[in-house]
Amino acid sequence: MQRYEKHYKLNEIGQTGQKKLSQARVLCVGVGGLGSHVALTLACAGVGTLTLLDHDQVELSNLPRQPLYDESHLGQSKAITAKAVLQQKNSTIVIHAGQEAFSKKNAKTLADAHDIIVDCSDNFTCKYLVNDVALQSECIAITASIFKFSGTLLTVSDRSSPCYRCLYPSPPSAALIPNCSDVGVLSSVPALVGQLQANAVLN
Repeated sequence: MQRYEKHYKLNEIGQTGQKKLSQARVLCVGVGGLGSHVALTLACAGVGTLTLLDHDQVELSNLPRQPLYDESHLGQSKAITAKAVLQQKNSTIVIHAGQEAFSKKNAKTLADAHDIIVDCSDNFTCKYLVNDVALQSECIAITASIFKFSGTLLTVSDRSSPCYRCLYPSPPSAALIPNCSDVGVLSSVPALVGQLQANAVLN
């Protein structure tokens, strides 16, 4: 009661809403720029089961925009480190850490085990896969992308709503896909867009 008292005071949430959050199962695909902010907010808000999926390690260039990590984590697994940090923030929730990529091999199993997939990946292959498997499994997908000084956000709630393929029927050619490593990104952008993703989950 004390931990979530500000949620309880919101008539739109109250104890009933907080109980729903405690029963929610959320998969966060990627715990980098976007995922760090998403996972931190969801863990602190009391999402009951949080699965963190990331196959990368912490690098020095991550630190300006990925608040879950510090210099002592360099070279360590992002997923494992994020779990440890978040468990310190909230020991009452269940956190799973996976050090593999979201792929055709595990996508359906992961989607079926969760209510919401938050796509915080940095490549189109993963985004299309999240979209497709979410529609097959009838779970919600909240996908986002960032580029330099801006970002985009899309929520796919069911088959009647526009999906990622509706907006982008096919991925662009590799030559037309710049990434943060090539063009950079302002550190506040993933914070803003990641919080919008987390807010979409909580709502």
